[in-house]
Amino acid sequence: ILLQLADLQTDAPGFALAMAAAESVIASGWTEKPAQAIESSASLGSTLNRTGHFSDSARLGRVTLDQVAKLKKIASKQEPDESERFSLSDYDLRKLLTEQLRALVELGRWSEATELIEKSPWWGVRDARELLSQQVASDRKPVGYYLARVAQQRGQGVQARRILEAQLVVTPGADSIYESYLAIAGQEARTLLAKLAAADHDEERPLIWKAQLQSDAGEWDDAIASLQEAINTHPSDGEQWRGDRMRVYAFMSRAMTAKGNKEKAAFFDGVVKAIRLSETADRWFEIGAYVRAIDLYRQALGFF
Repeated sequence: ILLQLADLQTDAPGFALAMAAAESVIASGWTEKPAQAIESSASLGSTLNRTGHFSDSARLGRVTLDQVAKLKKIASKQEPDESERFSLSDYDLRKLLTEQLRALVELGRWSEATELIEKSPWWGVRDARELLSQQVASDRKPVGYYLARVAQQRGQGVQARRILEAQLVVTPGADSIYESYLAIAGQEARTLLAKLAAADHDEERPLIWKAQLQSDAGEWDDAIASLQEAINTHPSDGEQWRGDRMRVYAFMSRAMTAKGNKEKAAFFDGVVKAIRLSETADRWFEIGAYVRAIDLYRQALGFF
């Protein structure tokens, strides 16, 4: 909570103090409570990534993974009863790995990200297919998003596209996957989008991203029709994570601007401004700063 508060207040000294305190608590647990230390480290890494402190997250992740390696080595030499003290949760290990992967990708440290994917012994899976149901806690993006980004940076465009296609089948509601897939496939993506829309009439994301392709092609009337169908399917869009909610209205504002309808464009733009401000209010609410949150919610109502 102190880290999030310092971040919201852009209080760099306060953030550094809270970070030092958190790392001190984690370090004190490595000897007697290693499993708890890893859980705390994974949670701290998630908070750091969520607030955009990727360098701190990557450094913390590296230190923690080194500690995990030492613990595994110690456990292998212990008697069965004693080694249980060093048993580690697969869930926390994977959370730690996924947050570390995100931090490295956000920082553009591609060789380290590749090494983490290919050489870490703690993923607990045989290949990428078994990770497609996982997501990174700090931004709720599927792990496949980051796997594909690393593959593309390595010049493996075909592999990146295959990962994204498989990920869309598993998680057809993830905007980050659609955005990455369209960047690679372009207008060819229409085929898969049509299949996804036909497979689930209650999922609006294929319609939204179909409209994106239609807009890119200058098919504004068709784009507006697709977006309206998406809105009719799910007008609130509330299940999406911060930054993705109400995306359909942002696309609709763009389409209305292209059609010269300034009034409707401004209306849809107001919807997006309101939700983005309310997402910031949510962060204040989550740390218990209710007065500040309510003030921001009221400001959001001024837009929509």
